[in-house]
Amino acid sequence: MRPCPDRIRTERLILRRWTEEDIARYAALQADPDVRRYFPGTMPTEKGEADGRLHAAGFERHGFDQWVVELPGISAFIGIAGLRRIQREMPFEPRVDVGWHFLPAYWGKGYATEAGRAALHDVFSRTDLPQVVAYTARLNEPSRSVMRRLGMTHDPAEDFDHPSVPEDNPLRRHVLYRISRQAFGMATPS
Repeated sequence: MRPCPDRIRTERLILRRWTEEDIARYAALQADPDVRRYFPGTMPTEKGEADGRLHAAGFERHGFDQWVVELPGISAFIGIAGLRRIQREMPFEPRVDVGWHFLPAYWGKGYATEAGRAALHDVFSRTDLPQVVAYTARLNEPSRSVMRRLGMTHDPAEDFDHPSVPEDNPLRRHVLYRISRQAFGMATPS
């Protein structure tokens, strides 16, 4: 695996490593009921801060993780996007997924697709991962649209009930999308 850059520049965004200030911003993002509407609930501040620190450390531990997304000249933090290793047992492999969370003011502008594409390009160009996944609640059409725009494919036979979501919760049923290095248009790094 080649070393992870400190930042990635896209046409409109900067994906960068975490700073201490980002931890509180991330915790506030995860405490927002609109941001978490397709999750069983919001994240308490302490859990959000701990989760943010895990993402920040993931770059050293795994060589990739969720980047902080910055909109130059506008905001130093509009959300996060990138790839992460899933630590819990899940009913699929590989347990590496691409994902994003943005502040509501930045929804509907194509930032999730732009950041997701940059993160996939980075990981497929630096690692030997042959494939990654993305998953979300079946009801989460906004994220499913981003997955499709990234070129990911969905096989309904792989849909699953999320083990952390209560049985009676309408968000329990999840969809799984996949994209391979080849489908993304990347050769294996040498």
